[in-house]
Amino acid sequence: MTRGGGWSGSGDDWRVVSIGKKAVRDAVNLRSRERRNYFFVRHFKMQLYGTTNVNDRLTIKDDQTSVNIKAVTVIGAFLNAMKAVALEQIKSASPSAITEADILWVVTVPAIWREGGKRLMRLSAESGGLIKPGRSASLLLALEPEAASIWCLSTPYSGIEKGETVVVADCGGGTIDVTVHTVINREETVVKEALPCDGGDWGSTVIDRQFFKLLDDLAGSSFMAEFKNKHPSDWVELVDAWETSKCSFSDTGVNIKLPSQIAAHIGTQGDIDVYNSRQETDYELDDGRLYIDRNDMVKLFAPAVKTTVEHVRSTLAKLPDTKAIFIVGNFANCTILQKAFRDAFEERCKVLVPPQPGDCIMKGAVMLGNAPQSVAERISKYAYGVANYPPFDPEVHSLAYKEIIEGKAYAKNQASWLVKYGEKVPFGKVVTEEYIPIYTGQTSIGFEVYEGRAAGITYLSEDAKNVRKLGYIKSAKTDSDSLKKHGVKFTMLFGFSELAVKTELVDGSVTEASLVRVGLG
Repeated sequence: MTRGGGWSGSGDDWRVVSIGKKAVRDAVNLRSRERRNYFFVRHFKMQLYGTTNVNDRLTIKDDQTSVNIKAVTVIGAFLNAMKAVALEQIKSASPSAITEADILWVVTVPAIWREGGKRLMRLSAESGGLIKPGRSASLLLALEPEAASIWCLSTPYSGIEKGETVVVADCGGGTIDVTVHTVINREETVVKEALPCDGGDWGSTVIDRQFFKLLDDLAGSSFMAEFKNKHPSDWVELVDAWETSKCSFSDTGVNIKLPSQIAAHIGTQGDIDVYNSRQETDYELDDGRLYIDRNDMVKLFAPAVKTTVEHVRSTLAKLPDTKAIFIVGNFANCTILQKAFRDAFEERCKVLVPPQPGDCIMKGAVMLGNAPQSVAERISKYAYGVANYPPFDPEVHSLAYKEIIEGKAYAKNQASWLVKYGEKVPFGKVVTEEYIPIYTGQTSIGFEVYEGRAAGITYLSEDAKNVRKLGYIKSAKTDSDSLKKHGVKFTMLFGFSELAVKTELVDGSVTEASLVRVGLG
């Protein structure tokens, strides 16, 4: 990305110069004086993983210079560039028949992302000009392993029949998502969740961390940090060389051309031999190239592969009748990962790697765009509800929660769950509750929306155990007498890939949002 030429309404003066391999080449070729005007980042999704306070002020860090830019700007710029490519393709295929208003944009996200990450993606789609502000129906967020599952099960080679259960391990660059589906309609490829989707940050970037830890061990971590800061273009070139070697690795070792400064600092083969004897490895340094034999490459892959296999093993322990495991995502091309899955699981069920496993998510996302109801039922990983103030009942409520408001006793911040932890939620489930004001003259009601990560939670606050506040939404204003008489209908929409909430007055006034806009102030 570089400054200047930002798209209309982006709010930031940045534009995408290049993406993918070309972006790497462009970054390498930048002169030092040009670098300050450019922003280069890899794996930006992983900078969002694990972030709980996701909002429109969250930033993403440049891989070379550690400069920070708003995540909405970075992701929005990427989506805007993808939009331009898509519209050009549509225009060339059908010059006049399709307009932007006809398009449903489907953006895929890891299933292990919580509502905050999805919220940011929707904001980014707005920033990138895919959709208009608000809860636009022109955007569907598709969960990546669900999309892959739908695609795999729709193909004739899967051999999966109605009533049978499969595990889909979506093995990507950053995250591993595991979803478990039972087929309920084979002809139309309709499934339901058998277990809640889960996973972690165990993707192939774990292998990258192993390799760069090796360089830290050989050259020293302080030297490597200084090298990255002083020679950003050389650093990008090294990262690209490693990525190429990692992706091409199969049965033989690899060799990687090191920047001359790193090779000189590591020293001689004698210095590496000391490391080898201590670590029981066999690395070689010759003419500026680091040689890694097959056994040592397998060791670098081992943490990511072992964690993934063990997680799938624990999933299968809960579902002994699983018919097949599909391995999808770009990491699924790795022969070491495939062998580990077959060695671990082939005696109990089929292990299937679809052709071009990295494309399964994209193809399945198109199918979900046309038929989002293909995932007919999900299991809620969390409870969702609002903080309520019911009349205080000493037989039910703890005295610690008693609060006197205008002479009446209420139990403050009591959990009013609309969906419970672990509940089976059909596609498009809508839950509505009615609430009344507690203050004289009140003209609207505000709702704090919470997520509960365990069963049996009765009290809600931002510091309560196993509870997280997702945001806040306020009803439209009305006459205080009407509000007291009729109250407010609060609705949560479940069973989609993201939550949505709305409030409604008796006169029909509606405040509606995905949790994107809730609580962003």
